[in-house]
Amino acid sequence: MKDCLRPLAYISHSCLVTSLCGVTAGLTLRVAWVERRALLLKVPTRSVGTRENRQPKGCGHCRNVIASTNNVFSRTRITNRMPLQKIVSAEFHKRFAAPPQSIVRAPGRVNLIGEHTDYNDGFVLPMAIDRAVWIALRRRDDRRVRVHSLDIPNPAVFSLGAIAHGESWDEYVRGVAWSLQEADFQLEGWEGVMSSDVPIGAGLSSSAALEMAIATAFSVVSGWQFDPGQMARI
Repeated sequence: MKDCLRPLAYISHSCLVTSLCGVTAGLTLRVAWVERRALLLKVPTRSVGTRENRQPKGCGHCRNVIASTNNVFSRTRITNRMPLQKIVSAEFHKRFAAPPQSIVRAPGRVNLIGEHTDYNDGFVLPMAIDRAVWIALRRRDDRRVRVHSLDIPNPAVFSLGAIAHGESWDEYVRGVAWSLQEADFQLEGWEGVMSSDVPIGAGLSSSAALEMAIATAFSVVSGWQFDPGQMARI
């Protein structure tokens, strides 16, 4: 009987491996598509300093978009030769005239199954990707937080003793600090420079990556152990 079931087990195993390979290939294509889409959203509709600027929309307009897109990809390839870790470290040194004390990282992720079921106690199967939020930082002694983003204007600046609602992206930083203090974590102030290559609004958890990076930064400067499960529940 066991000999009869062996071919079926082999077939099931082969199908599983094939399915997982297909999912991995699909995720690779999805990330690549998301990156290109994110870049396309930032592309100007006309090239600067060309005669085609004066042409009406049509074939010439399309050529301008394609040319601008190619320029963006060329600049991106050149920029990405330096890893984000080195970029935030160099920018920190430039801004504060000293090297950072610590550098933390939190990756984006994709969900193979379970989108929007994680907070309803459902089944999930997430996977980290090679895009992440990086923060170069050092501790402050006055319990103030100051975070400069290389991707978004206006820094996040506030005091841990008086956390109020902010504006724009700094709500994530304030929210993490408030939640940690509500959970009885002792926090110390810090200042840092951050950047991310996780596409925003593409289903790759750029916000969660930012929150985990901020929580990791607080754990480093405050001297308590970072527990991933506990941080996810907070």
